[in-house]
Amino acid sequence: MNKIKKIANNLITPGETLSQRVVRGGFWVFLLKIVNRCFSLVRLIILARILSPNDFGLMDIALTAISTLKNEISLR
Repeated sequence: MNKIKKIANNLITPGETLSQRVVRGGFWVFLLKIVNRCFSLVRLIILARILSPNDFGLMDIALTAISTLKNEISLR
């Protein structure tokens, strides 16, 4: 338990060198992306249970269009 506290404390406190800060920042970005994907999966499962197959297909088309537009805008 003490080892887990030490690791958590190292991830929360800012590093002294730039490389330590970059590694910690990269870890947090990775963690947030994983959490975001998990929430998206849960949302998708809930909507699949609520919507009819036709409505779910229509929503899939809309989400694909939004995702494509979002990626196109971020590339510019």
